[in-house]
Parts: sequence; C-alpha cells; structure tokens
Amino acid sequence: MFMSGPKHHGKSSARAAVWRCFGMLLAATVFITSAWAQDGRQLESIDVQALPGQRLEFRLRMNSAAPEPMSFTIDDPAPRIAIDLPGTALALDARRQDVNSGPVSTVLAAEGNGRTRVV
Repeated sequence: MFMSGPKHHGKSSARAAVWRCFGMLLAATVFITSAWAQDGRQLESIDVQALPGQRLEFRLRMNSAAPEPMSFTIDDPAPRIAIDLPGTALALDARRQDVNSGPVSTVLAAEGNGRTRVV
C-alpha cells in the first residue's frame, strides 16, 4: 500500500505539470490573439489609376493607419514589385485583381505569417 501512494502522487505531479504547461500555452495564445484582434488592421481594397506616360498609381486602402511597408523586387520569372504589410489581415473581395494597363496585368494579394503581401 505504501508503494502505491508515491506512484499515484508521481502521476498527479506529472499530470499537474502537463496542465500547467497547457494553461501557460493557452494564456499565451489568448494574449497573442487578443493583441491581434485589438490591432485589427485590414487591407480592404487596392485601387489602380492609370497616369500619363504608361505609369500607374496604386492605392492600398486600409481600415486603420497603415504599417510601415517593406518592399522588394522579384526578377524571376518576370520582374515584379512586392510589398509586405506587417500585422495586416487581408479583407479584399478577391485575392487577384486584373489591371491590364501598361506593364501590369494583375495584382495578387495573400496573407500569411502575420502579414499581407501584395505583388
């Protein structure tokens, strides 16, 4: 009988440790989700305006203040410009927008890893 007491106690300690870890993970998830929900920044539309001289103007409309964008170019398979909007969710009606003006045929948007990318 004495031997079963400590074994049971050991299982309880291990079980309690698992529940404590689960509780901390759950609390961290709720905190991160709450922070994301409080920010709530969304890309709502992309407006394209043709300008003289085969130029285009792109306006990215947000539901709140825009973050500091990060931009870069992609050369292969074709030259493209990419813009990352950190901490921004995608709220467009469609991920693909046909432009067919000047050198631009389409604009694509995707969301992942806590950012929205527009190419």
